[in-house]
Amino acid sequence: MEEFGDRIPGISYRPRPGAYAVALDDLRRGVGLVRTRPGYFLPGGGAKDGEPEEETLQREVLEECGCSVEVVRKIGAATQYTFAGGSAYYAKQCTFFEVRLGERIAEPTEVDHKLVWVAVAEALELLVEESQRWAIEEALRTAT
Repeated sequence: MEEFGDRIPGISYRPRPGAYAVALDDLRRGVGLVRTRPGYFLPGGGAKDGEPEEETLQREVLEECGCSVEVVRKIGAATQYTFAGGSAYYAKQCTFFEVRLGERIAEPTEVDHKLVWVAVAEALELLVEESQRWAIEEALRTAT
């Protein structure tokens, strides 16, 4: 499994499983990102206790974008070491899926999240987390 971020020796990182969507346009030149106050991220997020990866993906995309999602394929997994403030250090165990975003079926419940489409090259510069940049590159590299 790939690892990203600064892992500080002596710090205990809490595992945080999650699932994330790489939604490429039909020409594979643009990608859907979620714009938030802290920056840009792939749609997705953390799993609830015992929640399967694909259910996490469906729930998180619905909450953030209001869209249905169709999984095309699993891209891979990576760990992203992060600091969330205070004493919260996480080892985000991210599973990435290539998806097609469907129609908007609900209003997003995370009102500070906005789905935006950007060129892949721009997305690679905007994304906050290295693991998410890797996932886009891996999706393009392994495309069939």
